Amino acid sequence: MYTYLIDSNHPKSYYPKYLDSDFNVKTQHLLQFLNQPGFLEKLDLKYEGEKLAIAYHDPCHLISGSPKITEEPRTILNSIKGNIILKELEYASDLSICCGAGGGVYSSFKENSNYNSNLIFQQAKKARVKALITPCPFCYTALKRIKEENKKIRIPVIKFEDFIYNLIEGVDPIA
Repeated sequence: MYTYLIDSNHPKSYYPKYLDSDFNVKTQHLLQFLNQPGFLEKLDLKYEGEKLAIAYHDPCHLISGSPKITEEPRTILNSIKGNIILKELEYASDLSICCGAGGGVYSSFKENSNYNSNLIFQQAKKARVKALITPCPFCYTALKRIKEENKKIRIPVIKFEDFIYNLIEGVDPIA
């Protein structure tokens, strides 16, 4: 039996402890699922609009998990045919800056979360990207909140799955 879940770490470690020993569920993050051999070829992702430079923000939930999920999103984004250019942020992959929204940090240390989220936008601006992509709902929420609070920030924050869905539908992926 297989099921695919968004959070790949918790089900692997907790469910077998509390359920039947025959627990045989394969769990994967969406990025792992999309990056399976042959799947990207079937998706045939393409973007035929004007040149679009994007950056991927690595959420700490994915770079701290086991296994780390850092190459999968880059493989997926680099597989897009057409005018998409993936640029790396100054601090990416294992060095990525935590947005400060998860684990209760924002509720206890709002100023730290705000500072970190602003740093992420500064990196995106320095990289000269037109969109910031993240698969993490915490990062998305923190970055979107900072963008809404600071009208000088023009770079949109896009959920990874929305970006891919828009490409599949043939609409502007950062709309």
